[in-house]
Amino acid sequence: MRFQQSLCVLCLLLLSLSPVVTLAWTHYGYFKYAFNYTDIPANTIAYPLSGNQQTLNSLSLRLATEDNWDQYSAAMHYEISALHSNNPDLPVNIDRDRQRWFDLTSTLKNDSNEYQDHRLDRLTIAYSGERLVLRLGRQAVSWGNGFLFHALDIFNPFDPVALDTDYKTGDDMFYAQWLTRKGNDWQMILLPRRNPAGDLDQRYSSQVVKYHALTSQGDVDLLYAQHYDQTFIAMGYAKAISDAVWRFDFAVTELTDQQHVNTLVSNVDYSWVWFEHNIYGFAEYFYNGFAENNATLPMNSELTSRLLRGELFTRTRDYLALGLTIELHPLVNLSPTVILNLNDHSRLLPVSLNINWQENLLLKTSVILSAGHSLSEYGGSLSPGNQFNCLLSYYF
Repeated sequence: MRFQQSLCVLCLLLLSLSPVVTLAWTHYGYFKYAFNYTDIPANTIAYPLSGNQQTLNSLSLRLATEDNWDQYSAAMHYEISALHSNNPDLPVNIDRDRQRWFDLTSTLKNDSNEYQDHRLDRLTIAYSGERLVLRLGRQAVSWGNGFLFHALDIFNPFDPVALDTDYKTGDDMFYAQWLTRKGNDWQMILLPRRNPAGDLDQRYSSQVVKYHALTSQGDVDLLYAQHYDQTFIAMGYAKAISDAVWRFDFAVTELTDQQHVNTLVSNVDYSWVWFEHNIYGFAEYFYNGFAENNATLPMNSELTSRLLRGELFTRTRDYLALGLTIELHPLVNLSPTVILNLNDHSRLLPVSLNINWQENLLLKTSVILSAGHSLSEYGGSLSPGNQFNCLLSYYF
């Protein structure tokens, strides 16, 4: 374990032994097995490397402990994981803490087709007063009104077709929230990062201030950030319309050359009962101003950097997502979705089935079909192919 890891763990252990602590720690966690099979199209750039099929098996164990005393709390989540690919020529090299303030990941094995590591994914100390919340350490924050796509959520958003969405990857940050007397609140994040040389660098860090207001006309979010040395301004709005809810997020990023790029998400969702089955449906539009409207054009550096950072997952501009969740049984949900690229008419068709097998045992499966012509995003050289995914989760 590296110096930073040892230091953080030691601080938390000392905290737990403090005489002011009640020592009433709560322990919980999960064990997960995930399987992915991908049918790789012959026209993709991955085909010469992987052949016509790729399988990935992964195991992960999360052990979490939390405690509260008076207005203070502490939390630590330890995670150990292993990933195996059937293709020995496919390098598996994951460096999840390369840019973070503290390197709390230690690699156990890194072969051509196998990767193992263990890490601390949460490590926080917090104060929660009547109107003030302060939280320091590795944690996760989610903002914005997007379902599958995101304009305001710039810190490790989920992939639109992700099957496992229990925990976002944590970041090392200082978080503060101030609740006003009217019920509105201010939030602030200071998130330092390291440059490729390993030094803390203001140009790679983020400073964010967000204001959330509850009005008679709806919920309003206003956000200002300096994110990777670029100015980021955004607003969000949510309003009930009859029995549905409409949401809207809009963001403007000022690039270093003073050009401005817009990103937009708008959605509506609604629930109803049909033949004694609960049905939930949504529609969402996403505009990605960092991309062109043609998947055959080379990706610019701004789009590429956001794809590599995991902030964006799409390569062209306009998308429409339609989804349903059908309660087949109180313990079984079927969720068909279509993600349509409006520029080249290629599409992803994810269909997931969630089974609450037992009280603490959950089985999720999904089939993801990709379709489109040979020059499109989902049918061209970078097509993700057709996939089958299975996730078995045991919680304790």
